[in-house]
Amino acid sequence: MENNAIILDSYCLRQIVSDGNAELTEGNYCHDCFEIAYYRTEGSSITVEGNQFSPKSGSVILINPFAYHKVRYSEGVHNEIWSIQFSKSSLPENIARLFDGILGDGDNSGMFFGAESLDRAADIFDRFLVAKDLPDEKKGIFADALLSELIILLSVAGGDSISHEGECLGARVMRFLNRNIERNISLDKLAKHFFVSKYHLCRAFKDYSGISVHSYINHKRIMYARQLIESGETASHAAERVGFGDYSAFYRAYIKILGKSPTAEQREGEDEL
Repeated sequence: MENNAIILDSYCLRQIVSDGNAELTEGNYCHDCFEIAYYRTEGSSITVEGNQFSPKSGSVILINPFAYHKVRYSEGVHNEIWSIQFSKSSLPENIARLFDGILGDGDNSGMFFGAESLDRAADIFDRFLVAKDLPDEKKGIFADALLSELIILLSVAGGDSISHEGECLGARVMRFLNRNIERNISLDKLAKHFFVSKYHLCRAFKDYSGISVHSYINHKRIMYARQLIESGETASHAAERVGFGDYSAFYRAYIKILGKSPTAEQREGEDEL
């Protein structure tokens, strides 16, 4: 599988191509930025916070920050996906307001857009490739314009909200975790809250989400903590705020998930000031 990342000023553009020689599941993702994924081909599937989609060629999925997602590429099928990651703060003010309208009330994990009204999306992503070869002073301006054009296209197209509307136990647990992720949550407390055994709760959650309760909580907390550290919080204060009662457990989880220590992240932030 090819996974080509292109940095365009404040954006990260990725081209993911699977040759179809074998079925492949790409790692679980949870990041602190928005992602717009354009499906150039069909044959892959994506699970966003327990909601599974098999997008047709030309479909787009908008994934909100901290929404957990996983992609599966089918065997015997050529798969190609383009995605761009960005923060809302990078958008011009008028485009940010338009983007807020796409997001709705915010009580969801993202939006799904069918291919029928997105015939210009392929052209926009093709032009992102032009941006990567421009001089640095022009690259960011061109990327800004293309992302703005893409957001305008999505606002006109209209999409379906990705939410946890199901009443199965896994969906109800996920809703509860997302509303209480910064609290001190244990399996014992969760099982007691939902009046089930820990085994039954863990099994139901993994069947729904594809990931364990422990991994889900840790990934989300670490990404929230990273955002706090980047905004100027100390690592120890960030750990406490996102619900880690033990700093050593936070430190180990941070390195395991992000590949570097929270103190290194803090130093990098200080160096940029």
